[in-house]
Amino acid sequence: QMKVLTEHISGLILFFALILPLVTLAELTSFLALSVFAPVNPVLITIKQRSPEPIGVTIYSAWIANLGFVTIAVFLAIELISNLL
Repeated sequence: QMKVLTEHISGLILFFALILPLVTLAELTSFLALSVFAPVNPVLITIKQRSPEPIGVTIYSAWIANLGFVTIAVFLAIELISNLL
């Protein structure tokens, strides 16, 4: 099933690359990448709350994940607002 999904995604990327202008393609790509990474930070915060100091892992403060989420949310909001205006 992953192979089929990969083929579909590859087909969509090729389709968009062929019909969209380069700037639009770059904007769409950055928006999608940020949208994928946005939910990662709350998950990191949840993991940190459940297991604050796992053994053999480098520990970073929770404010870094919070700042990452806020930063991504602001970038996505700016992108959405700028496209609506």
